[in-house]
Amino acid sequence: MIKKNGGINIMKELRNNVDTEVVFTKLEEAKEWYLPKDNIPCTREEYLGDDYEGFCKEFTEYKKEIEQSETLEELANVLNKYTDTYQDGRENKVIEF
Repeated sequence: MIKKNGGINIMKELRNNVDTEVVFTKLEEAKEWYLPKDNIPCTREEYLGDDYEGFCKEFTEYKKEIEQSETLEELANVLNKYTDTYQDGRENKVIEF
Protein backbone atom coordinates (compact mmCIF):
# COMPACT_ATOMS: atom_id res chain seq x y z
CA MET A 1 0.00 0.00 0.00
CA ILE A 2 1.39 3.40 -0.95
CA LYS A 3 0.23 6.36 1.06
CA LYS A 4 1.23 9.95 0.44
CA ASN A 5 2.25 11.80 3.57
CA GLY A 6 3.15 15.41 2.96
CA GLY A 7 4.39 14.59 -0.54
CA ILE A 8 6.37 11.57 0.63
CA ASN A 9 5.34 8.12 -0.53
CA ILE A 10 5.13 5.63 2.31
CA MET A 11 5.05 1.96 1.44
CA LYS A 12 3.47 -0.47 3.93
CA GLU A 13 4.03 -4.21 4.11
CA LEU A 14 2.36 -6.84 6.26
CA ARG A 15 4.90 -9.43 7.39
CA ASN A 16 5.23 -12.13 9.99
CA ASN A 17 8.24 -13.50 11.82
CA VAL A 18 7.83 -17.12 10.62
CA ASP A 19 7.14 -17.02 6.88
CA THR A 20 9.65 -14.31 6.02
CA GLU A 21 9.02 -14.68 2.28
CA VAL A 22 5.28 -13.95 2.73
CA VAL A 23 4.84 -10.18 2.30
CA PHE A 24 1.71 -8.23 1.43
CA THR A 25 1.30 -4.63 0.32
CA LYS A 26 -2.35 -5.02 -0.69
CA LEU A 27 -5.02 -5.62 1.93
CA GLU A 28 -7.24 -7.81 -0.25
CA GLU A 29 -4.37 -10.14 -1.14
CA ALA A 30 -3.42 -10.48 2.52
CA LYS A 31 -7.01 -11.20 3.54
CA GLU A 32 -7.32 -13.85 0.84
CA TRP A 33 -4.10 -15.51 2.05
CA TYR A 34 -5.03 -15.54 5.75
CA LEU A 35 -8.77 -16.18 5.53
CA PRO A 36 -9.47 -19.88 6.17
CA LYS A 37 -11.02 -21.44 3.08
CA ASP A 38 -12.93 -24.10 5.01
CA ASN A 39 -14.16 -24.99 8.46
CA ILE A 40 -11.78 -27.88 9.09
CA PRO A 41 -10.64 -26.54 12.50
CA CYS A 42 -14.33 -26.43 13.41
CA THR A 43 -15.11 -30.12 12.94
CA ARG A 44 -15.62 -32.48 15.87
CA GLU A 45 -13.05 -34.90 14.51
CA GLU A 46 -10.33 -32.23 14.49
CA TYR A 47 -11.18 -30.59 17.83
CA LEU A 48 -9.45 -32.02 20.89
CA GLY A 49 -10.53 -29.54 23.57
CA ASP A 50 -13.43 -29.30 26.02
CA ASP A 51 -15.49 -26.43 24.55
CA TYR A 52 -16.30 -27.35 20.96
CA GLU A 53 -19.19 -24.87 20.60
CA GLY A 54 -17.12 -22.01 22.03
CA PHE A 55 -14.20 -22.88 19.80
CA CYS A 56 -16.41 -22.86 16.67
CA LYS A 57 -17.95 -19.54 17.69
CA GLU A 58 -14.48 -18.05 18.10
CA PHE A 59 -13.40 -19.49 14.75
CA THR A 60 -16.40 -17.79 13.08
CA GLU A 61 -15.46 -14.50 14.77
CA TYR A 62 -11.85 -14.91 13.62
CA LYS A 63 -12.94 -15.25 9.98
CA LYS A 64 -15.38 -12.33 10.32
CA GLU A 65 -12.73 -10.05 11.80
CA ILE A 66 -10.33 -10.87 8.96
CA GLU A 67 -13.04 -10.06 6.41
CA GLN A 68 -13.91 -6.78 8.16
CA SER A 69 -10.33 -5.51 8.46
CA GLU A 70 -10.01 -2.21 6.63
CA THR A 71 -6.25 -1.68 6.83
CA LEU A 72 -3.13 -3.80 6.97
CA GLU A 73 -2.70 -2.69 10.59
CA GLU A 74 -6.19 -3.89 11.53
CA LEU A 75 -5.53 -7.21 9.84
CA ALA A 76 -2.22 -7.61 11.70
CA ASN A 77 -4.04 -6.92 14.99
CA VAL A 78 -6.67 -9.58 14.22
CA LEU A 79 -4.03 -12.12 13.25
CA ASN A 80 -2.06 -11.40 16.43
CA LYS A 81 -5.20 -11.62 18.58
CA TYR A 82 -5.81 -15.20 17.44
CA THR A 83 -2.23 -16.28 16.67
CA ASP A 84 -1.92 -18.87 19.43
CA THR A 85 -5.18 -20.55 18.41
CA TYR A 86 -5.20 -20.47 14.60
CA GLN A 87 -1.64 -19.79 13.59
CA ASP A 88 1.49 -20.92 15.36
CA GLY A 89 2.26 -18.06 17.71
CA ARG A 90 3.73 -15.97 14.93
CA GLU A 91 3.88 -12.19 15.23
CA ASN A 92 2.34 -10.16 12.42
CA LYS A 93 3.32 -6.54 11.88
CA VAL A 94 3.13 -3.74 9.37
CA ILE A 95 6.36 -2.10 8.33
CA GLU A 96 6.50 1.37 6.77
CA PHE A 97 9.34 2.50 4.57
